[in-house]
Amino acid sequence: MEEKIRIGIKYGNMAFLAIFAGFLALNLFLYFIFEELILPEFFEEMFEENLSTALLFLLRILVINPISEEGVFRLIPIDIASRIWGRENKIVWTVIVISSIIFGLIHGSWRNIFLQGSAGIVFSIAFLKGGYISSAVAHSYCNLLIAMLSIMKILFF
Repeated sequence: MEEKIRIGIKYGNMAFLAIFAGFLALNLFLYFIFEELILPEFFEEMFEENLSTALLFLLRILVINPISEEGVFRLIPIDIASRIWGRENKIVWTVIVISSIIFGLIHGSWRNIFLQGSAGIVFSIAFLKGGYISSAVAHSYCNLLIAMLSIMKILFF
C-alpha cells in the first residue's frame, strides 16, 4: 500500500507540472495569436460564500472527485481494454488518450483537453504502474497542489 501511495504522489507531481506547463503554453499561444490571456479563478467565488461551503468543496476535490473520476476514466476503461487486448497493446493507449480527452472536456472547454487531459494521461500512467489507488492518490494530490496555489493567490495577491 505504501508503494502505491508513493507512486501516486510521484505521478501527482508530474500531473501538476503537466497542467502548469500546459497552462503556460496555452497562455503563450493565446497571447501571441489572439492577444488574450486566461487567468485561473479557481476558488474566488467559493471562498466568498462561507467556510463550510469551502470545506465541502475541498472534500469534493480532494476525496470524492478523485475516487469517482479515477473509477470512470481509468479503472473501467483501462481495465477492460487491458483484459481484452493485454496491457502492452497500442489499443490500451488509444483508450487512455480518448479517456483523457473526455476527462479534459468534462472539466470545461476545449482548453481543458490540454490541461486536465494531459493530467489524465499522467494519472493513467500511475494507474498502469500502481493500480487504482495510485491513480486516485495522484489525482487527489494534484488537486491539493492546485488548491494550495489558488488559496495562496486569494490570500496574498
